[in-house]
Amino acid sequence: MKLYIAGPMTGYPDHNFPAFNAMAKNLRELGFEVVNPAELVEDTTQPWEFYMRRDIPLLCQCDGIVLLPGWQHSRGAQLEQYIARALKMGAVQWNGLGFSLASTEGTGLLTAIRDAQVLPEIRNVPKPSRKAQRAAEPLANLLFPGKGKPVFAGDAK
Repeated sequence: MKLYIAGPMTGYPDHNFPAFNAMAKNLRELGFEVVNPAELVEDTTQPWEFYMRRDIPLLCQCDGIVLLPGWQHSRGAQLEQYIARALKMGAVQWNGLGFSLASTEGTGLLTAIRDAQVLPEIRNVPKPSRKAQRAAEPLANLLFPGKGKPVFAGDAK
């Protein structure tokens, strides 16, 4: 089974590569083939559209998508999740403690990775910058109308 990792990068320290790489390592140890966008980046100065045009065809070749914490607040990860759902791929999200369903098609995928171990490198993903949060809000509102302002870990409730 080939899995694609999606999550926030813009506005995160080291582009959140440590979380992507930790998840890829764990999934590979479980026997999955993994497409990790963080491993494909050689130059972090390209515009967002460059990475999306490169990564979306790779996503379309996968059987499922694994969503990292904060994916709801990343326009790229939202787009990747939307495409995966439209193509009826399995989708699961990592919440820092375990996996949960992100789509009805994700049941088989969740079953396949239910024994994954907790990854401390992913559990404490830092909060994105305010600029990154504001940039993600229009797409979040478009894809998830009526859900209100995105809430980030550490925000006052």
